[in-house]
Amino acid sequence: MELIKINPDHYVVVDYLEIKIGDLVYVYCSEIEAEEIHQVAGYYNEQFIFVDGSQIHLHYCHKITHSTKPLEDVTVLVRPDGSDVSETIFDKVKEISLPEVKKLIGEVDMEELELKYHKKLMERREIAKNFRGQVAGNHPDMFTSREMLSMMEGFTDGYTQALEDTKNKKTIWEVEFIDGELKII
Repeated sequence: MELIKINPDHYVVVDYLEIKIGDLVYVYCSEIEAEEIHQVAGYYNEQFIFVDGSQIHLHYCHKITHSTKPLEDVTVLVRPDGSDVSETIFDKVKEISLPEVKKLIGEVDMEELELKYHKKLMERREIAKNFRGQVAGNHPDMFTSREMLSMMEGFTDGYTQALEDTKNKKTIWEVEFIDGELKII
C-alpha cells in the first residue's frame, strides 16, 4: 500500500488489489504527467479499463482504499425537472483523518504552532507584569503587543523557512494498517 499526497489537504491510500467496476482509482502516468482520480465504468479488455469515456491501461491505475476527502458522488434528490442533487460521501473508499496523516508524515500545523508560541509569550508577559523585584516594571519579558506580533511573525517565518530548507519533498510513502492504524513502513 502507498500513501499519496494529491495536494496539501488531500491524501489517498492506494493498494494493488484487483480493480472492479465502480472502484475509484488513482491514475498516474509520468510520461504525460497525468495524475487523476476516476471511477471505473467497465473493462475494455484484460489490460484496459473505461473511465469517463476513455480507455486507460491498468498499469497506470491503483485502487483507492482510503482518502482524507470523500470521493464518491451519490444522488440524494431527484428534482421534478429530472435534474438531480448529488452529495460526495465515503462509502467504498474509507475515511482517514487529515491531521493524523500529517502527523504520521511529520507535517506541522503552522496555526497550531503559532497559537502555542503566542500562549507561551502571553504567559511570560503575565509573569513580567507581576514581577516585584529591584527593577520592577523593567522585566525583560514585558513585551508590548507590537513586539509580541513581531516576534510571532519572525518565529513563524523562520520556522517555515527552516521547514522549506530541510523539507522532504516526498509525496509517496509505503504504508500499512497495523491494528487499524496507518503506519509508515
